[in-house]
Amino acid sequence: MERNLAEISDSKTQESEHWRGFPGRSVVDESFKLFGFNEFAARFVPALFGVLGVVMTFCFAKRVFDTKTGFYAALILTTNFWYLQTGRYLLIDMLFSFLAVAALYSFYLARA
Repeated sequence: MERNLAEISDSKTQESEHWRGFPGRSVVDESFKLFGFNEFAARFVPALFGVLGVVMTFCFAKRVFDTKTGFYAALILTTNFWYLQTGRYLLIDMLFSFLAVAALYSFYLARA
C-alpha cells in the first residue's frame, strides 16, 4: 500500500512539473482565483477559448471571403465533434487552436 502511494505521489509531482511549462497556466490560475477551485473554473478557460476560436474563425473567413462563408466556417467548426469535446476538458488544445487562428489572421492582416 505504501509503495502505491509513493508511486501516486511521484506521478503527481511529475504532472505538476509538466504543468509548470504550460503557457496558459496563468489564465487557469486566474480562473481558479475568480471562481474558486471547482469544476466550472477548470472548464471555463477551454470553453472561453473555444468560443473565441469560433468567433476568430468567423472574422477571418469573413475578411478573406464574405459573411456567408464566415458563417459556414464558424458553423462547421462549432458542430465539429472533436472541437466540442475538447472544449469541455482542461487541455491546451483550445488555447492553441485559438492562438493558431489568431496568428494566421494576424499574418493575413499584416500582408493585406
